Amino acid sequence: MRVEYDRDTCIGMYQCVEEWDAFEANKTDGKADLKDSDEREEELFVREIPEDEESDAKFAARVCPVDAIAIYDDDGEQIVWVSPKSSLVRFTPEFRLAAGDHTTSGSSE
Repeated sequence: MRVEYDRDTCIGMYQCVEEWDAFEANKTDGKADLKDSDEREEELFVREIPEDEESDAKFAARVCPVDAIAIYDDDGEQIVWVSPKSSLVRFTPEFRLAAGDHTTSGSSE
């Protein structure tokens, strides 16, 4: 089993750091680092997952709010599926006004 981590996509929430100790917070860059990994492409890091860490790695992938972490089995099939950007919630100014939040800029009230 292997993990692929797209560091460029990472927004530095560090939820992966809490789930799997293979990730560490890089406060200087505002992103997580994947320890003991190889950079296969620019900002794409890959490493094998030890058998006793598979569960933690899967949880790290599931909690990533921007899907920067993918887990693959030994046959190369992605095994952790997260709906694209399912954990991101964006509130537009129009939504905020409709919800009764009149603190957005441009409100005449």
